[in-house]
Amino acid sequence: YRVLRFGESADGPYWLPAAAATVAGSTADVPQAPGLPGALAATATDASATLTWTAPATGGTVTGYRLWQGAGTGTLVVIGNDLAADALAHVDTGLTAETTYRYRLQALSAAGAGPRTAAVAVTTAAVPPVPGPIAALAVTLNVGARDVPLQWLAPATGGRPDAYHLQYRLRTASVWPDAFTTVTGTAHTLTGLEVATAYDLRLRAANAGGVSDWLTTGFTTVSAPESLPGHASDWPGRPGRPGANPEDWPEAA
Repeated sequence: YRVLRFGESADGPYWLPAAAATVAGSTADVPQAPGLPGALAATATDASATLTWTAPATGGTVTGYRLWQGAGTGTLVVIGNDLAADALAHVDTGLTAETTYRYRLQALSAAGAGPRTAAVAVTTAAVPPVPGPIAALAVTLNVGARDVPLQWLAPATGGRPDAYHLQYRLRTASVWPDAFTTVTGTAHTLTGLEVATAYDLRLRAANAGGVSDWLTTGFTTVSAPESLPGHASDWPGRPGRPGANPEDWPEAA
């Protein structure tokens, strides 16, 4: 670079060249705004939308992402905090069922925000019907076992369950516990039970629409059998005899 000094004199304006100066670095070191994120896509349930995208292929180093959302044809606004630089997906929760939402995304860098993507629209699903009652529940009791396997059939009516709620208590208890175990499949094993003890058990199906009625049953764990005496051949003396010496045997009647 060279700098010209400008001034005025009686003869008019003038320019005086200054010494040349060298500036270290290059334009590549200047922070650049990021390019456009790619492949923005959205899927939805009745209450949430899952968004995915790819990182920008051009521009500066990404330091985060900013997500915009609007319901219906309304104005899009920034939702939540900016996302991390390595985020390539986000779940937007708390949405209203059967509603269309639009989303746009932009990448961020030290130089500022890049361009926003075109809007992507997704419509949330309807709230599913409440599950019907559980069709069947089987309890497997093993002698002396403190663990009890359970299996059941999904409801034959109503909406598809997302999970099952399970509770059990001693039959001598007067109330059910406040908490329940959430099971995503149709099998579970109760552990650490007492043998020869009566329990009550209840199970219900759940989804976003609600919960089914409880299916209640009872069972009593099986105690271990008492140990039996050994075979007669293990007795002292002659096999099948009560003593070691014939003199100890009782006289025949």
